[in-house]
Amino acid sequence: MKHKQQLFTLIELLVVIAIIAILAAMLLPALNQAREKAKGATCIGNLKSLGQYQAFYLGDNHDVITYQDPSSIHTWGTILKGSSFIADGTAGQLKAPKGDEAPYFCPSIKMRNMNGQFGIYGAAVPAISSSNTTNTLPYSMFVNNDGWFSIAWSKCKAPSLAPVYGCSAFNNGGDLQSTYLMKGRSTDTTYGWTNIHSGRGNLLLGDGHTGAFSPGGFGDVVRQANNDSSLATKYFDHNLLIARNTN
Repeated sequence: MKHKQQLFTLIELLVVIAIIAILAAMLLPALNQAREKAKGATCIGNLKSLGQYQAFYLGDNHDVITYQDPSSIHTWGTILKGSSFIADGTAGQLKAPKGDEAPYFCPSIKMRNMNGQFGIYGAAVPAISSSNTTNTLPYSMFVNNDGWFSIAWSKCKAPSLAPVYGCSAFNNGGDLQSTYLMKGRSTDTTYGWTNIHSGRGNLLLGDGHTGAFSPGGFGDVVRQANNDSSLATKYFDHNLLIARNTN
């Protein structure tokens, strides 16, 4: 006796598809959150590597920190990468977040350009006026107009309070992109440290330790670095693509 083969009706297929779509929609936020958490952990690892690179650099360069040369396309990253302890020993441009260049890039922020040299982590800008070299710094969160100076790291009284590198971005025509400098004072409105990792952003501090900071925590770091508890501070909101007060 032959049995009639039962087939799914169109309605049953649509119901199954709908259930799968609902389950996928429920799981997607969790998957995105897990992916971003992994990127945040990678970012922390990158910054720890940069801290080690910086320590080697200081040892090879009379305890003088990396700086930005305004007359050159080389950023702090290309100067740091050009040190002899890096495998290739060249001072070429950083081009992509892969291989031995990966630690220079935040994995959650789009590169500024295809060359990549300006799309690396943001460096806290060294203070320039002589009065600032005796404070908590050498790393400050602003630029003066009279030039760029290299400052001996030994002048930093409290390295644990001095920001070195961190997640930094700017708004490039509605697109969040990374930038090689990091600011945080109230006068900075075009770019700066950003809360890219689930509302937090990562920082490497002068004593080599790293952390994920809230905007308020970042503001505290900037005030401590500038030795000014009343200093107004800003961060770059990665959702709104604007600079906002940290508190």
